[in-house]
Amino acid sequence: MKQLHDLASASARAKSVPDNKYLAIFESLPQPVMVLDKKQKIDSINQAGLRMFKISKGDGLPPWLAEGVNSSVVSKEPVSEFLAKVNGEKDALYFNVKISRALENSGQHEGIILIFNDITEHKQAEDCAKYACEELNQIVNYTIDGIRVVDMNFNIIRVTESFIELSGMSRDQAVGKKCYEVFPGSLCHTPNCPLLRVRNGEERVKCDVEKVCKNGEKIPCNVTATPFWTAKGRKIGIVENFRDITERKRVEDELRNSHQKLLNIIEFLPDATFVIDKDKKVIAWNRAIEQMTGKRKEEIIGKGDYLYAVPFYGEQRPILIDLVISRDEQVEKQYDFVRQRGITLFTEFFVPSLFDGKGAYLWGNASPLYDADGNLVGAIESIRDITEQKEAEKALRLSEERFAKAFNGNPIPMTISTLDNGCLLDVNESFIQTTGYSRQEVIGCTTTNLSIWLDSKDRAQFMQMLREQGTVRNWESTFKIKSGEARVGLFSSDLIELNGTKYIVHLHIITYTIMVCFFIIKQPNLFIPPQQNAKILANCLGGFLL
Repeated sequence: MKQLHDLASASARAKSVPDNKYLAIFESLPQPVMVLDKKQKIDSINQAGLRMFKISKGDGLPPWLAEGVNSSVVSKEPVSEFLAKVNGEKDALYFNVKISRALENSGQHEGIILIFNDITEHKQAEDCAKYACEELNQIVNYTIDGIRVVDMNFNIIRVTESFIELSGMSRDQAVGKKCYEVFPGSLCHTPNCPLLRVRNGEERVKCDVEKVCKNGEKIPCNVTATPFWTAKGRKIGIVENFRDITERKRVEDELRNSHQKLLNIIEFLPDATFVIDKDKKVIAWNRAIEQMTGKRKEEIIGKGDYLYAVPFYGEQRPILIDLVISRDEQVEKQYDFVRQRGITLFTEFFVPSLFDGKGAYLWGNASPLYDADGNLVGAIESIRDITEQKEAEKALRLSEERFAKAFNGNPIPMTISTLDNGCLLDVNESFIQTTGYSRQEVIGCTTTNLSIWLDSKDRAQFMQMLREQGTVRNWESTFKIKSGEARVGLFSSDLIELNGTKYIVHLHIITYTIMVCFFIIKQPNLFIPPQQNAKILANCLGGFLL
């Protein structure tokens, strides 16, 4: 304002002193300057004003200037200022116009002096800042998360629309209240209060906590508290952000329940089962494997470094489950075999240390575990004690060997055939010698194809008896050998069932003719009617019949 007083005095003095130096000063000022007469017409304007406004001495005030001047004149303040906007060729120009009364030497009012300070850049920056602030306010006010600002005494000074909706309280009900009176939670009035921790110097506090809204409903929230600073770096409050995590908690609970169900399934599987993560740490160890190894889950859950191998092998080493995560030929060589079916590896192995040193044959299979995106997250292995199965297989193998010896070494002709069509599956050496057929000629053929039964009615009757009784003993019938010779024999058969299919085991006794000859040679004067021969045979060879 002092500049206006000096300029007004200089103008008055310039009127009285021709070619006064103050005129030179007036013309050389960088900012536009105008002097108006009593009728508010331009009496003088310096070079900066001429260039800026394109107006001359004697012109009336342009509209953009007249309103501000008139208002200042009406106020009758000796010095005042107003904002003027000039529409330029490209953009608007803004001036802070300072106005003062020009005085004559006698001190009487002569006119008005206007000094124009160009504040266009400042105004543009101010407008940008204002726009940015308004935009930021809209963003913050309508963000999904609820936000409130409290001062250093925990008084609420601002809340967003989302906070109002989340808490169930209006803006008027919230602003001015203590933070713990609006949307309280379990951390209020405790050392863990996020606001208290930030006030005490922490830069950022984040936690999950249940908050209580106006109607008493509890809402799980993720709360973030940060300091609220002034432009000069002074902490004047705290910004608190509330994110409703109800849906997240619901999903977490569902996942937790689902995970627990899976653990329960694994826990009660009859097979010994354990699970490792991608870092090869045990995350599940069920009851069956506890019983098998004697190692409780508390001792091994969370452990890595191949500790799960120790109960089986007495040392920390890779086992089948590790091959699922990364194949290793050296590890595979430690097993008799490792086979793959799809993504599953399986093997059999004997562990002498199990069950107090008794040892056990085990069957194991291991598969990878993937997440929803197909990423490998671990592996699972199930182990089954197959000791009884192995012992049964061994017993069966020994039984088969004994049966094979008894079958092939038996002096009585024997055959094994199917029940349905009499297809021969096996014959012993005695049958080959008795009938004259080779093994290749009879295996796979039926007794009907070979015409072994002389009378088909005999076969039908025999099969009916076998189906009804399951066994036939010493049944006499006539059969043919390869040469076509007809012989009489005693047939004994039993039904056996293997894998759900029924088979016939036949015993064919030495022919009637040979036996008769035997008796005739020993007792040449003895006559035996043919119908008695079978009975004699039965009595003589009863020890060979089944």
